Amino acid sequence: MYALDHSVRLLKTRITTGKITVIPELGITKVTFPSLASGWRAGQHVRLRILSAELGLLGWTVAHPFTIANASDRSGLTLLVKKAGTWTTKLYDAAGRAGYYNEEPGKAVDRDIKVIVEGPYGGLGNMIMASYSSAMLVGGGSGVSFVLSMAEELASDLRKQTCSLRFVEIIWITQEECGHFINLFLSCKTLIPLSASITPLVPAFNSILATVGPIPGVVVHITIFYSRASSTKNAGPLNSALAPGLTIRAGRPGLKRMLVGLCEMTASIHRPRGVAVGVCGPEELIKDARGAGRSIDSRTRRTCGGVEIHEE
Repeated sequence: MYALDHSVRLLKTRITTGKITVIPELGITKVTFPSLASGWRAGQHVRLRILSAELGLLGWTVAHPFTIANASDRSGLTLLVKKAGTWTTKLYDAAGRAGYYNEEPGKAVDRDIKVIVEGPYGGLGNMIMASYSSAMLVGGGSGVSFVLSMAEELASDLRKQTCSLRFVEIIWITQEECGHFINLFLSCKTLIPLSASITPLVPAFNSILATVGPIPGVVVHITIFYSRASSTKNAGPLNSALAPGLTIRAGRPGLKRMLVGLCEMTASIHRPRGVAVGVCGPEELIKDARGAGRSIDSRTRRTCGGVEIHEE
């Protein structure tokens, strides 16, 4: 049975060249595979084995699972690997040895590395987010991989008008406290610091909003919560302009309040088809999302078409 299992896995395995680069603000190694441009769906994951002595003589023997961080497109498959253990730290160090561009201080150079990619596996099962009237995507820390892939796929479906979504709420919570601080003047008339850990992914969120564009009757909103923010007057230039629909706030999100508001908006449309919630992150965040789902009263749940939660 063990031999049969591994024989079947070979049918879903490829040896390819990946490009690795560091995102020091997030402590993440970005791994891209230009040759793998299709064959997966948002929310799925793959298992990696790195064929390099830099990760140890036996580093290639263990497959490590990582959520795919983008929708299927011509640019290839992308992973965001958080530096959280011995193996991921070695991968981060290996990517960092490529150095940085001299003409662009702080921007990392990518380098090639041989990788065995197995998968894809998992996914949302029977949940098809595009068939609901509303969707809420919640990611904590490196759980942004799940959020980005789902958001890109839903944005593409909205642009093609192949889904039923009317409201999409995207939430990312980050705690990283690194780099310089950038003051951002919010609509609530308060100043909060935007750490360097947020800026690398702002262009990705801007791109999602640009893909959707102004579609009549469709509202897409993205909120980044910086949970360690505190007021300060030390300001610097904002590296990435925020697109309309992208907001950055201090503190933690009130998931219950936000989900109730989304359900009420969904109930106001003609023939609502329910609210889908996808959450990926620490166990505490999963519990908060689960509790927010349970807090929806039966009347609101019925009038909006139901609430379904997928946990990663």
